[in-house]
Amino acid sequence: MTKEQIAEPLAKFHARVDSTGRIIIPRHIRSIFNIKAGNFVKVDIRHVSVDLTKKEIHIIKVAHNLTMRVGRAGALTIPKDLREKLLLTPGDLVEVILYDIVRLENDISKRFKYVYSFDARVE
Repeated sequence: MTKEQIAEPLAKFHARVDSTGRIIIPRHIRSIFNIKAGNFVKVDIRHVSVDLTKKEIHIIKVAHNLTMRVGRAGALTIPKDLREKLLLTPGDLVEVILYDIVRLENDISKRFKYVYSFDARVE
């Protein structure tokens, strides 16, 4: 697999699902990547449960390769049918893996990619 084929996440964060199925991209992640309302993000969403006594994160269900529109204040709305498939209810914890931000400008998609400016291999 070449460097270009490796899908490295830009960010990973945890959020609680609200009563309308929304989760919020944290402010510092929106700031770093200049994510604005109207942008689209490519994400995986995992319904997770944390066991603090055993220090384990249990993955309950996963939805891969979703494209979601960013709303006000960094809100992503998980559609009701997807919430049902992921067994999500208000207050549940999700882990969001952010892979890309898509900004549509003059019908041209501007996408992030990793560029290695040094030899990243460790021998």
